Amino acid sequence: MLKESDSWPKCLKLGGVKVKIYRRNDHGSWKFMVDWYLGKTRRQKKFSKEDRAMAFAKEQLERLCTYKLSLDGMRERDKEVMLVSLDLLRPLGIGLLAAVAEYVAAAKVMGEHGSLTLAAQEFVARVRK
Repeated sequence: MLKESDSWPKCLKLGGVKVKIYRRNDHGSWKFMVDWYLGKTRRQKKFSKEDRAMAFAKEQLERLCTYKLSLDGMRERDKEVMLVSLDLLRPLGIGLLAAVAEYVAAAKVMGEHGSLTLAAQEFVARVRK
């Protein structure tokens, strides 16, 4: 059951997972900051609108609970690495398994002829000419 506090900072709780929303006055306008822990790392994201901060906080809470349930058998460091990896991939719209499979295939093609990042940079530079 999702619990939400009425006072500031607002605290969303689901099971043992908490996500907080802080509010502060920044030169006459309210700013909102969502605060949560990913493994042992504290993460924060700022918003100018409360409803966007609340939506993001609820999304993070749901995500953290889902991962917590599915990752219970993993060591703490492995959980953190997996969650950070998923965060890095989210903007690209690629799943972790697809990204690893693609990386392994590209690394096999490259062999010992340099790095994938360098190859990608050279390819983009050549295509843009």
